[in-house]
Amino acid sequence: MFGARLFGSSVLVLLAAVSVGCARERAPAPDDVDGLSRFLFTHWEDDRAMADGMSNIAIYLDGDGRSEEAQEDGFRLSALTEEEIGEGITYPSRTPIEDLVGVAVSYESPFPVEAHAALLPLQDQTWNAKQYERFDRTLIEGDADAFLAAEAPDVPELIRTDNDIVQERLGVRIPYTLRKDYRWVELDDGRVAVAGRTWAPNFGCSGDDGESGNCLELSFSIDIFIEDGPEDTLRLTSSWSKLSLVVELGEDLQVATLANGIIGIFEKTDAFIEERRGQ
Repeated sequence: MFGARLFGSSVLVLLAAVSVGCARERAPAPDDVDGLSRFLFTHWEDDRAMADGMSNIAIYLDGDGRSEEAQEDGFRLSALTEEEIGEGITYPSRTPIEDLVGVAVSYESPFPVEAHAALLPLQDQTWNAKQYERFDRTLIEGDADAFLAAEAPDVPELIRTDNDIVQERLGVRIPYTLRKDYRWVELDDGRVAVAGRTWAPNFGCSGDDGESGNCLELSFSIDIFIEDGPEDTLRLTSSWSKLSLVVELGEDLQVATLANGIIGIFEKTDAFIEERRGQ
């Protein structure tokens, strides 16, 4: 369990939770979670592969993904490789990929997939955490209305977004950008799901020169929303990040804060959906 619990993805949640303690070692992810998280990142553009991968990850979320360990602690992921990131994804090269730390955390939301999907095209995403000075989302491909009407024939079932973010934590202001893309997937059993893929195309730093101070070096993630009956959603976020800080965090603490931030984002999402429903 964590101390104070501070959505989205890797660097977002790691920065949001950087002050958390409790850096105890986490168990390695089961082979299916580790391997499928990588598979989904690599094959995100492939319709058939995504249906297969999401159908398999749903088996985990329907079973062991509901466990206390999976939802309250999360599992440690091994680093992504250059081959798994694949072509078409640009990312900073000054930090070795093998330095990534990763974690997978699952969650059960009492709101339907459609309620979660409705948040994804919103321009203002600062509701994700209190520490955002700015979190502006711009759709660079796809149409929000078409995305939210994905059951209609012949409409685009994905959106691609660019995100301009400034986050402050412990008096440190870090600007950075994220690419966050989302697509609908129909599972083999007919359930609907959304899969998101995120990465940072450039590093972002707190220094005046834009290259020094506290820096986001690398960030990648997969966000999964799977229909769990008519009203609920099964969620999984698998994130890999690397921060370089003036006061360096140990690897276990980076993993702990990353997991803690994912849990906080799950909770913030549900609270925001509840707030919107009450308006």
